[in-house]
Amino acid sequence: MDDKLKLTFITFILDILFVYILKLTRTSFRDDIFIGTTLTFHTAFYYALWNYQKELLKVLHVMIYFLIAVSLYVDSVWIQKICLGLSLLIKYLWETEGRCILKDDDEEFGFGEQIEQFNTTMTGSLTASIISKYNVGNHWLLELALNSCL
Repeated sequence: MDDKLKLTFITFILDILFVYILKLTRTSFRDDIFIGTTLTFHTAFYYALWNYQKELLKVLHVMIYFLIAVSLYVDSVWIQKICLGLSLLIKYLWETEGRCILKDDDEEFGFGEQIEQFNTTMTGSLTASIISKYNVGNHWLLELALNSCL
């Protein structure tokens, strides 16, 4: 599948999920701001992608990681799950494609050790944040994990 179509499809799925969160769950002000900002960036992304606005794509490329990082501070576990899924999808695409699908062949920007480390850190941080939102109190698996660490 063409990279442009992949990116459009992925972004469209994310947009649908965010709209469903707004419609079907109780969201906080922070959640609403996050989703509104994301949908605004996605609108700009569709424009830049299909009109080949290279400079705008570079800025929006950085914003992907900014939004993933900011998702640690939202209240909705669903938003965090979507961002975790996006982080995992980015890692998967890097592995299967051997490159960032947003970057042109002649560009260096978009795939590197620092970004991969950031993405791995965010994946772990989002996982921990998601788990912390659930009441795991006296769960036997938690006790087993804590006892093995001590």
